[in-house]
Amino acid sequence: LALQSDVTCILADSNATTAEVITRILQLICQELHWDTGALWILDQHSKILKWSAMWHPPGTEFGILKAANELAMFQQGHGLPGLVWENSQPRWISHLSTEPNDPRGDAAVKAGLQSTVAFPLHLRGEILGVAEFHSTKIRPPEKDLLQIFTTLGSLMGQSIERKKLEDQLRHSQKMDAIGCLAGGVAHDFNNILTVIQGYAQIAEMRDDLDADTVEGLNQITQATQRATSLTRQLLTFSHKQVMQFKNVSLNKAIENLSKMLQRIIGEDIALKLNYTAEATFVQADEDM
Repeated sequence: LALQSDVTCILADSNATTAEVITRILQLICQELHWDTGALWILDQHSKILKWSAMWHPPGTEFGILKAANELAMFQQGHGLPGLVWENSQPRWISHLSTEPNDPRGDAAVKAGLQSTVAFPLHLRGEILGVAEFHSTKIRPPEKDLLQIFTTLGSLMGQSIERKKLEDQLRHSQKMDAIGCLAGGVAHDFNNILTVIQGYAQIAEMRDDLDADTVEGLNQITQATQRATSLTRQLLTFSHKQVMQFKNVSLNKAIENLSKMLQRIIGEDIALKLNYTAEATFVQADEDM
């Protein structure tokens, strides 16, 4: 009950990130229940593969070799200890790692001096979110009371870690909104400056006593301000203060315009070859985005 209370307090820390919470829980379980290492595997819902998320071990120990093996390993359902726990949806206790040939990290565990291991699933509404795994340098026979504790912790951690992920997503969304508001304000001010520059350039172009070089320079100023105006429209669209303007855009023409900028960026020592479609191809898009 004391351990469960401590885990709940860690999970309730709204200032900690998901990674920090996971590491602190692994450390707490290791120290309170006398395990030498703890690791967490998270189920990737798209690829349906268990991927390593975090690991804790005492500083200065030789368990880094197992961490390196964990970082490279991924488990399908039924493969390795995490995969077997995922498949059976039940805790699994192994007193002698040498009897577990199905796990590709066996050599790394042996080199690290580990003997026993236990793993249990993290549940959320009947679904598996991940698997927690702990190792010991001692030979430890299964303990019924500990298995029951791990079952309870798996349910608690599954619910709370999912909540922490949602909180992280909310904070990220709020940061993006703040960045969008800042970008929108900068874009408005920048657009006002561009309007002045473009206006004076157009007025200057109306004079009759200009030589060809001066006219060309003014044209370049006008074109540059038009490109900069397109950038401000992109910033305003990003900040949701500008409605996207869809129209028929020629792909060949868009690529041709882009190639002029690309050629200046890549330099003269790189050849840029373009393959256009024989027939005109149009798409509905915002040309400035």
